[in-house]
Amino acid sequence: MIVGTIVRRHRVVRPGAGDGQFYTVEDLNVGNELTIYSRQFNLIDCDQFTRTFLTKLGVVVNQPIHMPGDPYTEQRRMVRTTLTLYVLGGLVV
Repeated sequence: MIVGTIVRRHRVVRPGAGDGQFYTVEDLNVGNELTIYSRQFNLIDCDQFTRTFLTKLGVVVNQPIHMPGDPYTEQRRMVRTTLTLYVLGGLVV
C-alpha cells in the first residue's frame, strides 16, 4: 500500500506516448490500469463524489471490483488470531 501524495495537480503523460498524450478524465474509470511514473495502479473503486462528478461529465462509471487479497496480510492476520487464542486460552508459553 502506498501512502502519501503520488501525483500533484498537473497533467500526467501516458507512458510510451512520444507525442505528448496525457491521461484524461475518461482514463480515471473503475477497472482501468494506469502506469504513473513507472508504477502500475489498478482502479478498483471510487467514492460517491467522484462517481457523481464523472457521471455528470458523461463518463459511464464501472461497478466496483473486488480487491484481491494480500497473502502477507492474510498470513499476519492468521498468526495474530492464533496468538490471541493461545493467550485467551491460558496457553502462554
